[in-house]
Amino acid sequence: MLNHTAGTEAVLSACRTAGLHTVVTSRRFIELAKLDPLAEALGRIVEIVWLEIYALSSGSSINCTAYLRCASAPSGIDDLHCENRSSAILFTSGSEGAPKGVVLSHANLLANRRQLSARVDFSPADQLLNALPMFHSFGLTAGFLLPTLIRP
Repeated sequence: MLNHTAGTEAVLSACRTAGLHTVVTSRRFIELAKLDPLAEALGRIVEIVWLEIYALSSGSSINCTAYLRCASAPSGIDDLHCENRSSAILFTSGSEGAPKGVVLSHANLLANRRQLSARVDFSPADQLLNALPMFHSFGLTAGFLLPTLIRP
C-alpha cells in the first residue's frame, strides 16, 4: 500500500524499503490524480502493472470469483493456512525522515477485523462509506477488509 500523497521520494523510498519489484495501479487513477511524474519515477525502479489490461481479460473475473468464494465460504478466509505470512506493509508519511514500514500479517489483519466486529454489530445489510485511503490502517482494515469479510 503506497501513500501517493507522501511525494515521489517517499514513495520510492517505501518501494526500496519493502523490496518491491512490481506496483499494480490504474492508468485512470494516475491520470485523475495527476500522478504522471510519480508513475514515471516508479517505472524506473519497479515494473508497473496496469489494471486496465486485466479489465479486458476473461481471466481476471476468474480470480475475483475465486476470492469471493473463499471470503464467503462457511469456514471463511480465516481458515487459510497463512496466519504468519506478510500480507501488507503500511508506511508512515515520511514527514520525519524516510517512511517507516509496518509489516502486517494475515493474522494481524484478521485480528483487527475481529476487534472491530466485536465492538460494532455489523451485518451484510449495513452500508459503509470508506473515506480513508487503503494505505491508511483504518482505511484498509475498517473501510475495506471489515465490510468485505462480513459473513451473513
